[in-house]
Formats: sequence, structure tokens, C-alpha cells
Amino acid sequence: MKSVSTLNKPNVSLVMIPKAGKLTAIERKLLNSILLSSARQLREYRALHSQDPSNTHLYSALADELLDPVEVGKSNLKSALRKHVLALRRAVINWEAPDAKSGVVWENLSMLSEARFEIRNGGLYVLWALPPKINEALSDYQEFHFTKLDLEKISRLKSYTAVALYEICVRYKNNFRKEGKGERITNASPPEWWVDALTNIVPKTNKETGQPVRREWRKVKNEAVKKAIEEINAVTDLDIVLTEKKTGKAVSLVQFEIRLKKPEPREIQSSHFELIKSGICLGLTETQIASGIERTSVEQVGLGLAKLEARIKHQELEPVVNVGRYFNSIINDGAPVKVVNDAEIERKPALLTTDTPVAQEKSVLTLAREDFMTLPEVEKRGFAARALKVLVARGVATARIQRNAEEGVWSGVLLSQMIEIFSGEKSIKPAPSDGP
Repeated sequence: MKSVSTLNKPNVSLVMIPKAGKLTAIERKLLNSILLSSARQLREYRALHSQDPSNTHLYSALADELLDPVEVGKSNLKSALRKHVLALRRAVINWEAPDAKSGVVWENLSMLSEARFEIRNGGLYVLWALPPKINEALSDYQEFHFTKLDLEKISRLKSYTAVALYEICVRYKNNFRKEGKGERITNASPPEWWVDALTNIVPKTNKETGQPVRREWRKVKNEAVKKAIEEINAVTDLDIVLTEKKTGKAVSLVQFEIRLKKPEPREIQSSHFELIKSGICLGLTETQIASGIERTSVEQVGLGLAKLEARIKHQELEPVVNVGRYFNSIINDGAPVKVVNDAEIERKPALLTTDTPVAQEKSVLTLAREDFMTLPEVEKRGFAARALKVLVARGVATARIQRNAEEGVWSGVLLSQMIEIFSGEKSIKPAPSDGP
């Protein structure tokens, strides 16, 4: 899958009972993809025009865009796209919410009121119009409640019955059984309702009574439903179990128990894990830290977190309003960081002779700097605090110098003052004892 696709599918469109034509699993999944693209385009149109499009409005999308969420590993779907879209255009269905009490919501309604194809800049585009009632359901999520469907998971399913059953089960995956122990259940409906909801075949009509002649639940269960359950349990995030309630020997109600699978553990590199823990303590999200590592490096993010922590603890400054934005500015604006192993410091003999006071001073400062840089960071911070007080007293401690002192950036005037204090203390030696 090229992208994660979540469709807010109106509940009234979850159960599709065929009245004319026959839909395949691919065509049902293609309809979901079309609804997803339509909802996105509808939001964009509303943002641009401050109103919804008319019912004659044509949505459009590249064929590849529509096919991405349809099926994993299929390379020949594009060649048959016209056939699948025309099947959606010609089929007529009754739409129901997955609720035994709701009944038919939309009767004898097609899925697409218009469909055609165009070539634009060498790309195949699909254009379509939706029936007004579907447009309304996609537009008003308060009036028409919806179920979030992960089209990537649905793309793994092969049979029509599996797709139809999975969509209904997702609708009820948070419907807990009363007084149960976390069990989730679907609606309990007569077997005839489930035959209509889970099959894509238009039942024959009894010429004498005018009533539909459905296949027996027993046959549908053994031929399609059991296989659909195995398929769903194997490749999706749900485990479902069929339950039947009988009146005498006859099945009177059918229901499905739903169990959520535990997600597979994600693998995180140990160095990333430590940074993520530190960042979360500072108010960042895991995504922000992972994105920072991807853009820069582990070392850059580690240094950025240290600077962020120092800034947050600096009580004399204004609190950080947007921690994420401040963190990004630190790692984006800073120079690249490369951590290397410590090297042995080789003291080179001074090039100047010690015959003059100037030469002696340069030699002493050079050696003092080399000695100072070998100190542990905690000692350097002590010298930084003292140096900052001196610079503040002189009136030369700019905001940049104060921030460097807090964040551990030793450079410029601050570093010079730190070395001066260090050198002065190093040159003070106790007076020799006169002895007894």
C-alpha cells in the first residue's frame, strides 16, 4: 500500500442487498475507494467554495489512485477497471444499516449515478457522480453516523462474503455484551437477513407469492460464511466466531462474537528507544522524535533534546509554548553532529620562545586551553556559571551567551572567560612550607 487509507463509511451504506446485477469482492472494495476519494474531494470543494457541490458534480481521480486501496499484489486490475466501474454503475441495491430494527434505508438505489473515463496528460482518469443521498451521507457525519474502515486491511480479503462480514464486524467491534467480560458482539438477526447481507446474488422470485426465494442459511454458512471467517481471522485485526440461537431445531438468530487481536510488537532500535523516552518526558511525541532522527541523526536529536531540556529548566526565561516547534528549530538549524572516539591529546612544544612576556603569555594560555578541554563536562559547567557572572557584571552577557551557558555550548567570549578563570586558578600554588 502506498498510503494508509481510512474511510468514514456511513453506517447506512454498510449492508448492501443486491436487487439487480452482481458485484464481486473487487467491485465492493472499489466502491469503498471511490467513497474515500469522494469524501476527500468534497471536503476540498467545501473549503474552497464554502458550500457542498451540486448533485450533478463529477468527482475525478487517477485510475491508479482508486486502485491502490483495492487489492494487495494485483497488477492487472487496471486492465479490467472499466468493467468494474460499469458494474458499479449498473448494479441496483437496497442499502441497510447493520441493525435488525432499521430495515431498508435506501431502496433500489444505484451506487454511481454517472461514470466515464478520460485520458489527461497520458493518464487514465475515472469520473463519477454519486446519487444525492450518498452525497448527503458523506457530507453530514452528524446526521449519518459512520464506521471507520481501514481499507488496507480490507484489501487483503478475497471473497465478497469476507469483505461484507468484516465491515459489519468493524461496526460492532466496540459493542460490548451486557454483563460480559469484554466480549464484543454484532447484531443478532434472523438467518435470512444474514443471507441477504453477506451474499452478492440476487435471489429468485416466487412467481406465485412474489417473495424472494433465498438460499438456505445452512448452505450459505457451509459454502461461504465459514470460509469468510477463516479468511478474516487469518489476515485482519479481528478474530470472529459464529454463534447461532435455535428455536427447536431451526436456527432463529445468527450473531458473531468479535475479538480484537493484539498488535504485533514494533521493533525500535535501542538508541532510538532511549531518545524516545527522554523526548516524551519533555513533552514531545514519539512521531516527532522519530521524524527528527530520520531527517538528521541520532546524535543530532540527542543534542537537541539536551538543549531543549536546558531551555525548559531555565526558569528566568519565558516558558516554551510549543515544545515540538522549538525542538524542530534546534535540530534543523544546528550544524550536523558527528560523535567520534576521544583522541589522545598531544602537547606540542610552543613555537615561541619564552624570552618575552608576550611569548610566555601565549604559551600559558595555549596550554591552559588544552588542559581545560580535557575536563569533564560537569566541571566545565561550573566554570561556565562563574564566567557568566563575570560577563553579566561587565554588561557583555548577551542573550546568546546566556543561552550557550545553559545549553553547554562552549565558544567565543564565554569560552575565553572560562579558560581565563581556569588558568588563573591553575597558576595559584600553595606556598612552600618552611618546615619545623
